[in-house]
Amino acid sequence: MINRIMRAFKEGFLGVGRHRAMSFSSASAVTMTLMIVSVFLILSANIRGIVNSIEESVQIHAKISLGTPSEEIMEMRKAIEKIPGVKMVTFSDKDSELQAFIAAYGDQGALFKMYVGDKNPLRDAFLIETISGDDIAIVAEEVGLMTNIEKVNYGGTGTLLLMESMESIKNGSLVVMAALALLAVLLITNTIDTTINARWDEIFIMRTVGAKNGFIRWPFIIEGMFIGALGAIIPVIITVGGYIYLYDLLDGYLFTRIFALVPTYPFILMLASVLFLLGVFVGMLGSFISVSRKLWWKR
Repeated sequence: MINRIMRAFKEGFLGVGRHRAMSFSSASAVTMTLMIVSVFLILSANIRGIVNSIEESVQIHAKISLGTPSEEIMEMRKAIEKIPGVKMVTFSDKDSELQAFIAAYGDQGALFKMYVGDKNPLRDAFLIETISGDDIAIVAEEVGLMTNIEKVNYGGTGTLLLMESMESIKNGSLVVMAALALLAVLLITNTIDTTINARWDEIFIMRTVGAKNGFIRWPFIIEGMFIGALGAIIPVIITVGGYIYLYDLLDGYLFTRIFALVPTYPFILMLASVLFLLGVFVGMLGSFISVSRKLWWKR
C-alpha cells in the first residue's frame, strides 16, 4: 500500500517535469484565478468585519417623555428587554445625555456646558443594542409604540441600506469566487486532457497488462495537485505581502475608524492556507474529472 502511494507521488511529480509546458500553462491558469479569488476573499472578510462593526456601533436611542416616574421607567426597561432581538438596554439620564452631546461635538461642545444642571433641556433615554442589524428597525418600531416614549432614533434607513449593500457585495463576491474556481477546474481539466491524449499509448499498455483504473488514475491526480500547489505559490506571496503593506499604509482603517480592516494576524495565515489548499483542491479535482472521463470513454 505504501509502495503504491509512493509510486503515485513519484509518477505525479515526474509527470510535472516531463510535461513542463502544459504544467506551466495549467499552473499559470491557477495563479491568475487565485489572484482574483484572493482579492474577493480579502474584500469579503473585510466587508463582514465592517458590517459587524457598524451593527455594534448602531444603537437605538429612545427618548423618554418628560415627567415619567422612575417606577414607570424601570417597568419600561424590563418591557424593552423582553422584546425579541434586544441584546442590552442601558438607561441614560439627561445629565449623561448632555455629557455625551458635549463630547460628540469635540472642542465646540464646550459651548453647551452652560446647560449643565437645572438648565438641561434634554430628556432621559434608553440606549438599546440589538442582537443583529436585522433587528434594529423592528425593535425601534416596537419601542416607538410604547407609552411615554417621546422619540426613537437609530440612524434611519440609510444605515440599514448601507449594511444591506455591504452584505450584497459580500454575497456577490462569494458567487464570483465560486465561478472562478470552476473556471480553474475547467482549464486544468482541458490541460490534463491534452496530457492524457499524449500519453495514451503508455496508458493503453498499462491497461493491457491488467492495471486497474485506480492505479492509472492516481499519478494524474497527484500531478494535478502539484500543479495546483505550484500555481498557488505566487498568489500566496503577493496576497500576504500586499495585505500587510496595505494594512500598515492605511493604519488599519478604511476612511474612518468605523471601517476597521481585519487585523493582519492571524488573518493572513488563514488566507494563505485557504489559497494554497484551494489551489491543490482545484488541481486535484480538475485532474480527477479529466482522467476519469478519459478512462471511461476509452475502454
